[in-house]
Parts: sequence; C-alpha cells; structure tokens
Amino acid sequence: MTTTPDHEDDRGVTLADVAARSGFSVSLVSRVLSGKRHAAPETRDRILAVALELGYDRSAQRRGRPRSVPRLLDLAMSQWDDPWANTVVTSVRRAAAAADYDLVLTPESDSMVDDWPNRARARGSAGVVVCLIRPNVSQLDILASANIPVVLLDPRAEPARSLPSVGSTDWQGGFDAGRHLARRGTRRFLIITGRPKYRFGRAREAGFRTAVERFAEGATVEEVSSPWSSESAFVSVRRLLRQGGLPIGVFSCNDEMAYGVYRAVEELQLRIPDDVRVVGFDDLPQSRLMPPPMTTVRQPMRAMAARAVQLVLDAEPGADPGDRAEFPTELIVRASS
Repeated sequence: MTTTPDHEDDRGVTLADVAARSGFSVSLVSRVLSGKRHAAPETRDRILAVALELGYDRSAQRRGRPRSVPRLLDLAMSQWDDPWANTVVTSVRRAAAAADYDLVLTPESDSMVDDWPNRARARGSAGVVVCLIRPNVSQLDILASANIPVVLLDPRAEPARSLPSVGSTDWQGGFDAGRHLARRGTRRFLIITGRPKYRFGRAREAGFRTAVERFAEGATVEEVSSPWSSESAFVSVRRLLRQGGLPIGVFSCNDEMAYGVYRAVEELQLRIPDDVRVVGFDDLPQSRLMPPPMTTVRQPMRAMAARAVQLVLDAEPGADPGDRAEFPTELIVRASS
C-alpha cells in the first residue's frame, strides 16, 4: 500500500504550507517564490529549501489550477460611516488591487473581546492594515501565530506592542495652519480639538499652538472640543460665535468638524472669511466644494495607503517592527481663509 507524506493532501502543497513550515508570512513566501521580492539571502534560502522539501509546484498553478491560497488583505477599522473612512477604504482598496490582492473590510465589534484577528486568520489573510483600532496583546498574538503581518495606518494611539506604522506630519500640518492664519492678520484664534484626543490630534494641536505663539505673539487662543463630528462642532462653535469678538481664525483638527463651523456661520448670518476664517485638516473631497472652498491641510492618504500595503506584503522577520513611514502634509489654501 502506498501512502502520501503528512504534508500532502488532495489539494497539493500550498503557499500556506510553505509559510507555516518556514515561519514566514504567506505574502512574503509568495513574492519570494515568484521572484518579485529581494529578501535577505538567509530568508530566501530558507523559503526555497522548505518549498523544495515539501514539493511545492508553482508551475501547477500556472497551468490553470485554481489558486489554493486566496490573495486577501484585511482592512480592520472601528468606523465606516463618514467621509474620512470612505477615503481610507478607497485608498487601501486601490493599493491592494494594484498588488493583485482583494480587500476584505473587517469591522471592529463592540465586544470587549473582539475576534477580528480570528476572522482574518480563518480566511487566510496575507496581512492586516489596522486603522483607528489599538490591537491588544492577545489579538496580536493570534495574528503572529498565523504569521499574519500587521501595519497601523494613521494610528490613534501607541500600540500594545511595537508595530510598523504609516502616518503623516501632523505637527507640521497644524503648524502650517496656525502660521497661515497668523499671517492673515488674525489676532483671535479658535482651535477645535477632537475628543478623545488621539495621538494625531494632539500633534496637530501642538503644532498649531506653537505657530500662533511664534507668529501672533500675545494673541488669544480659545478651544472647543468635539467628538470628531460636524454636529457637535456646530453646537459648540455657534455658542462661541454668538459672543462676538470677530474676526476670528478657526483651525479644526479635521475637516468634518470644520463643516460644522460653516453651518454655524450660516445660521448666524456671518461671512467666511470676512468674519470667520476657517482651516481644516484632511482635505476630504467635499472640502473643495464648500461655499466658499475650504482651506485645509492635505493628508496624502493614497500614498499612505500604498505604503501600508507595501509594508504588509514585504513583512519579513528580523526587520525593525517599530518602523514608521511618515508622509508630508500640505497646506491647501482656498477661499475660506
């Protein structure tokens, strides 16, 4: 009677088998075996040796056999129902498609023990881009045990473990906004901070305050806080604008809250930029369509998403897990300031 080795079955040897035996991610194994990835010599030798040992036959896939390993990437997020989230999803989807991967949208549940890492592992994800989620140690352990790499995109807080991340120059963006308003002759300022105060929000606020101190010495800076939403910002800003003291320069730590400023100005029959000068942050598509078009700090989300996907696909043990790729922001001056 003839038997087959333990590692073989009806489906043959898969990339997942090679990844599990070699200790590397499926995405890295795939790219090394296809010749698309220049890995460290010891990494490449290990993967090739395991593939040979297991009898992995890449040509069988080329002859038209269905792929046994899905080319999937996960995008794990905590919110999906706002323009910023739409921009993130679109950007990551385009980057994944350019690398010939399908994107799976993975929501964070309200449960204290969220199982999104198990869901990613069960479907054989090649990697996870995490946005607005702070993975805990147990979640990271689940992904690590399956050799699934994780990259943080625009993280809101420091992670429970050192992870590669992609972000933008938030402090510089806030600084540029403050300098711009100061150079317009503004002497009274309002900053709309987000609640909770995420890492990127704190950096934007710090940069803005530094610029005002430097370029508008002695000027007044007031603050209102909003849960990153237009409605809450509208209520808070309307209350403040009713007190007078115009003109005033407003810096909002995201575009969504800045839209609330527009609504408050319209209700109080004030004018932008004569009475209220407005600068946002993100450069969402709607910002250029606001009446008048809104000055804002642009985050290069498409480039950030492409880099996050690249980091996931190029993940390799031994690399510095704390690497951070930071992209420059750009002040886009329009009619609101």
